[in-house]
Amino acid sequence: MSLQTPAQVTFHQTEHSDSLEADIRDKIDELAALYDGVVSCRVVVEHEHFDRKEQGPVAVRFELGLSGGKRIVGAGTGTQNDEHVDASTATRAAFEATKRQLRDYVDRRRAV
Repeated sequence: MSLQTPAQVTFHQTEHSDSLEADIRDKIDELAALYDGVVSCRVVVEHEHFDRKEQGPVAVRFELGLSGGKRIVGAGTGTQNDEHVDASTATRAAFEATKRQLRDYVDRRRAV
């Protein structure tokens, strides 16, 4: 089953990256393939802020909407090193957290 609403990928307070967005969209497809009850997905890529002068590390958040109104949120934060590596690291961490939660949810549903 495909998503009922198009996946949203938003870059907030950070520069858009076509390659990162493509990687994120591949990860969204992988999550949707794990459970046909995934109906929506929103991903936010943003810089956290420490103060007005200094940007913090990149943070990525996956928000899945499941049939029946259940929501799963997975987040990851990179380090303050190279921005490209930072965003990739944060994306991978958020994806893995989301995938783990989704698998746990699917396993619980199968056990019932």
